[in-house]
Amino acid sequence: MNKSGYQADVTVYECENSTDCPYKEKCTKAKRNKKLYVSKTLSKNVEILLKYFK
Repeated sequence: MNKSGYQADVTVYECENSTDCPYKEKCTKAKRNKKLYVSKTLSKNVEILLKYFK
C-alpha cells in the first residue's frame, strides 16, 4: 500500500542470471539481475481500454 492508500496487485519477475546477457547494458543499469514489475490492475484496465477503442 502506498502513501495515498492505493494497494496494487503486482507480480515481480526476475531473471535468474543476466551476467552474460548481450542486452543487459541497454536493459538495466542494475548491478544485479533485471526485475520487471507488472501491475495486474493496470493490465486489466489496458485490456478494457483496448477493447473500447477497437
